[in-house]
Amino acid sequence: MSDTGAAPPSRLEQRKVRTRAALVAAGQQLLAEGRTDVAVSVITDLADVGLGSFYNHFATKDELFAAATATAAQEIVAGLDELTAEVTDPVERFAACLRLVGRMHRRLPQLSGILLRSGAPMLSVRGELMQFPRRDLLDGIERGRFAVADPDLALAATAGAMLMLGQLLADEPDRDDATAADAMTRTLLGAFGVDAGEAERICALPLPGDGGA
Repeated sequence: MSDTGAAPPSRLEQRKVRTRAALVAAGQQLLAEGRTDVAVSVITDLADVGLGSFYNHFATKDELFAAATATAAQEIVAGLDELTAEVTDPVERFAACLRLVGRMHRRLPQLSGILLRSGAPMLSVRGELMQFPRRDLLDGIERGRFAVADPDLALAATAGAMLMLGQLLADEPDRDDATAADAMTRTLLGAFGVDAGEAERICALPLPGDGGA
């Protein structure tokens, strides 16, 4: 019987994938550092690829930084999905993800820097990063666990809290990130109709991965 599976990628295709990944990683580093006004040559030097390679993958720096932001969002979502895969209750999962993102700001500073500098575009209620709270919020509403009249407004409030908590932690390096993240999460749960005692219980639950994001 002939093999009908897809042919393995050629060396050229593998090199293209590695080059693009290196450029995106360089873009993420520069985004996190707030250095988006650099020349293309700085990006390719950081990625350790030739200058011409940049234009084989991206037409402009803006296109690269958009890809770097999208990749960062995918990395965060993939990490949250993996860590909360065993959590079945939508409110507990919603809370766990928020608590994990709050801890991410100190424990994964590059991803935090990208989030803080990308701001609203990365946290659009229709965007990649907001799909985890959207899923759990809608599930919780359907099960009667959340009392929310306008899910998009609730998601906008969630996005704002995620972003501004990160900024607060950056502005106040002595503030405890876990305590702040849990307090923010309790506040949001209460705003979305969860009883105070239940919100307290949920935010005291052990986090998957010992709080790593």
